Amino acid sequence: DLTSMLLLGCLLASATPALAQDGPRETLGFNALHARLGDDAPDGTGIAVGYAEAPANGLWGPNLNVGELSTKVVSIESPGTPGESAHSTIVMQNLCGDSTSLAPGIVDVFLWEANHWITGFLNLGQGANVAPDPLPGSVKVLNNSWIASSTPNTDNEVLRRVDALINRDRLLMVNGVANNPAGNPPLLSHAFNAIAVGRRTGDHSALPTDASIDGPGRMKPEIVGDAGATSFATPQIGAIAAVLWETAETWPGLSTSLAARRVEVIRAVL
Repeated sequence: DLTSMLLLGCLLASATPALAQDGPRETLGFNALHARLGDDAPDGTGIAVGYAEAPANGLWGPNLNVGELSTKVVSIESPGTPGESAHSTIVMQNLCGDSTSLAPGIVDVFLWEANHWITGFLNLGQGANVAPDPLPGSVKVLNNSWIASSTPNTDNEVLRRVDALINRDRLLMVNGVANNPAGNPPLLSHAFNAIAVGRRTGDHSALPTDASIDGPGRMKPEIVGDAGATSFATPQIGAIAAVLWETAETWPGLSTSLAARRVEVIRAVL
């Protein structure tokens, strides 16, 4: 079992980040894309996404009464009642909210409690012959805005299962790094095949992967978003990935190309 699971960053007092002309939609290219393409701009329509959320006081679900989330269809993949978490709400707003996200066209969202995602979905500790469960609903992007660490053996097994899942199901996974520049727990930023996300101010861990982890010495993160904490920068990158998936699947000249729909290509474009 994991010995600790820590939420990234701090909870915000407001559930709806304000959007200004110089906000994330400007700095991360949403405004420019929509100015150029207008109604033809891809917005994540038709792409299913998921996220695993660490519980805060036992709560790990979004507040779907927030207006920009009221049209989303959320499938709960873990047992229990998620309740409403401010952290989970902001993660989901940045991932698919109508007025906050860079991919407001996303409708279908699959939600896990993070501990269950590790033990009941990745099937940690079940042996090499037991693979991670199949992804539900053709999920293309999966967000993890939490950090954790256990023993090196456990951390390595979790990371190997993450990499196997990404390879098997052509999944693009985004994982946050610690906001503390002095340290970075291995889960899940140390994965080979996922994208580790920081924030554009540089106020995040930027360290090599640990000596106790497969492939030590790799620098993390690979990319940054524009938010006050890595928890909320991570789903911004996930939203952009959903836009790229939609582009690869529907844009003339790309929709017939199998190469365009390789997760390695989507990662490279990011």
